[in-house]
Amino acid sequence: MNLILKKSTELTKINQKLQQLRQHKRLMVIDTRVENYRQLATGVTPQTKVALIDPNRDGIEQITELLSNYPTNSLHIVCHGDPGILYLGKTPITDQNLPKYTGYLQEWGIVDLLLYSCNIASQSNNFIKLLHQLTGANIAASKHQVGNPLKGGT
Repeated sequence: MNLILKKSTELTKINQKLQQLRQHKRLMVIDTRVENYRQLATGVTPQTKVALIDPNRDGIEQITELLSNYPTNSLHIVCHGDPGILYLGKTPITDQNLPKYTGYLQEWGIVDLLLYSCNIASQSNNFIKLLHQLTGANIAASKHQVGNPLKGGT
């Protein structure tokens, strides 16, 4: 009887995870240093789960935690950036420190990674290439300013 109850509990947990996958086809994470981040968070589709990144904690670690609770194929990251640099959480992410996150990035299990971050893919593509190698994801990233055109974005 205990074995049947245990299997039933395991099936319930699996069904709950599948339900989460159906409900949240995308995960969008927004660094709270982005201007009007609350407005951005309310403007997404119902199929998108939104989470805020605490600028006082490591951004990659926060995303890894989120993905363990909300598995998805499509991850959207909104944060400030410069060529080859994501300002995500407390530590800027560059091609120099990206390898230290290999274990985390390989856990993500995402298919698509979209980076809404100014100029992240401009000049050198080393950062994007390395990020692709470590995640296995298809990556879309901006070569230009992102955001309000009145403030220099596109």
